[in-house]
Amino acid sequence: MKDYPIHTVQIGNTRMFTIDGVNKATTVVGIVQKHYQEKISLQDDGVLLKPIPKQPWELSKDKIQLKTKLGEGAFGEVWKGTLRQSPTKTVEAAIKVTKLKEDNKKYMQEMYKEARLMRQYQHM
Repeated sequence: MKDYPIHTVQIGNTRMFTIDGVNKATTVVGIVQKHYQEKISLQDDGVLLKPIPKQPWELSKDKIQLKTKLGEGAFGEVWKGTLRQSPTKTVEAAIKVTKLKEDNKKYMQEMYKEARLMRQYQHM
């Protein structure tokens, strides 16, 4: 099993999602379905056999609102913002936003490692 990040690309006024940079869809579910149904290769590592649904700790972009940039580095930015935990509960949050580039894959792996560690905690 392997994780494949889903990236967004802006084409005109439309936000598209892609795994491989070539095939695109207007939704995350759409791009996963496209790779699954059409048996499109995932970066020469094989094809998607069984999509895995989003876990409760995985956030949707619509639940996050960026407000103030706190800092910036070579690989990303840290923002102060809010996280909507439920329709009636919103909390302040520090949000890391990566600058996705081919040359920062090692940094992305470190960030995923940190995220896996942090998800075991109940943030308040």
